[in-house]
Amino acid sequence: MVFNMKLDITNKNVNPFFKRTEVAFEIRHDAETPSRTSVIREIAGALKADENLVVVEYIKQPFGKKMCFGRARIYKSEQDMQMEPKHLLARAAKSLGKAKPAEAATEEKK
Repeated sequence: MVFNMKLDITNKNVNPFFKRTEVAFEIRHDAETPSRTSVIREIAGALKADENLVVVEYIKQPFGKKMCFGRARIYKSEQDMQMEPKHLLARAAKSLGKAKPAEAATEEKK
């Protein structure tokens, strides 16, 4: 389904200690709430980053509004992402259609 979605970065903070950029965003949309996958792709496109290095912390939508807001973190490399909670990494991998990190580790052992 094609629908209009406008991403606004409301706050951007570069965190050199964790080697990441932290952003707060707001999305205005015409139809249904955008999927996590489309949000990851929009953020990666807006910040010219690899979508595999974007982790969305949360997306919230006020009842009855055609807008949502949230926070995301964009890392420099996959090694830097290892400090993220495992459930957020698994959620990001699932959104992008990749295997979960835990499943990938068990496949390597076989």
